[in-house]
Parts: sequence; C-alpha cells; structure tokens
Amino acid sequence: MTNQEMLIASMEFEEVDVSYDLLYLIQNQIIDPSEEYVDLKEKWNLVDMKITNEWRENNFLGFDIVNLYCVRLNVDDWEIFGARSDEEARGYMINKYNYIPKIIKMDKSKWLSSFWMPNSMEYKSLLDLRKENNNFPRTFLII
Repeated sequence: MTNQEMLIASMEFEEVDVSYDLLYLIQNQIIDPSEEYVDLKEKWNLVDMKITNEWRENNFLGFDIVNLYCVRLNVDDWEIFGARSDEEARGYMINKYNYIPKIIKMDKSKWLSSFWMPNSMEYKSLLDLRKENNNFPRTFLII
C-alpha cells in the first residue's frame, strides 16, 4: 500500500488524525505519495500541528463522521445503529423506545464486521451499510 492509498483508506475509515497528518506530509513533500507506506514514526514530528489542527477545525477534508453504537434490547437481541454524536444516539433511543437503554459506543474496527442480509441475500459490512445511507441516526441491524 502506498502513502496515497493509505491516505485514501484513512479517509474512508474516518481516521481523522491520520488523514490530516498524512495529507500534511504529502503536501509538503516530506513523504512521496507513490512510495510504499511504512511506519512513519520518525516523520510524525515533522507535522505542523498548528496547520493540521486548523484543517480539523475547518473540516478541510469534509469528514461526515458517524459513530457506531449498540444497545441490548433483551437477553438475546442487540441493535446496532449509527449516529453522529452520543447526544444524537441518546435522542434516537428516546424517540424510538421512550427510554434510554445502556448505549455502548463501539470501536471503529467493528465497521468491518459483516452480517448476513436476508433481504439482499448477501453478506455486507457495517461500513457498506453506512455508505448506502446518509440519514442518521439510523438502525443498521438487529441481531
């Protein structure tokens, strides 16, 4: 994977810090976008944090971050849903169930988990489901 491909992947998986740091390193010709990506620990200290923080604040790369949440509905059933913030997740649960169940914020690695979709007769990852829909909060599935 090249540095450019890593930048694209980090943007796809909404890894904000990695994306802005890689963009800075590439734009300032500190690293070559076509070179193979390797651990850049010695290069990260060359990132101008003032500039990258300004990019983050202005959302220069246009991130539309959606977090992944899970709630236990009963002994056997769980609902997985996406929301843009913890507050939005709580509001979604109140509107849907008239109470706030314990909401668990899941880590980003779970976006890659695939589940069988009986309607389309195929396995889809949560990331695929997220890309198909841009209205949030919304339920992805109940398992």
